[in-house]
Amino acid sequence: AGLYPPLRGANDLWVDRSRAIQALLAGRSGPTVVDGRLFDHVMPTHGYLANETIAATLTFLLTEWGPGGAAYTPEEVARVRLALLEGHASSYYPLPDQSPLADMGAVQYVT
Repeated sequence: AGLYPPLRGANDLWVDRSRAIQALLAGRSGPTVVDGRLFDHVMPTHGYLANETIAATLTFLLTEWGPGGAAYTPEEVARVRLALLEGHASSYYPLPDQSPLADMGAVQYVT
């Protein structure tokens, strides 16, 4: 207990819907504070999951442990997934400092 922040009370995750999608697709790193506790572990990427799965997962999390709101859609996830890929080098020719995903193969973000 305590390695990763709880989703209940992680309100910064729900401030921007695309940010929540990006966190699930591309992972997350860096310090975050939830309920006054500091967490600083890497959340792994889940870009290998289908858009429908990510939308359903985020909708569940939003309604069960978040503030509630409209369901996420696969189309929303697809838009964020494509935005993450824009300007991203192929997995064979990485371009450092060109993308927040530059050190990862782009193939994991395409379903």
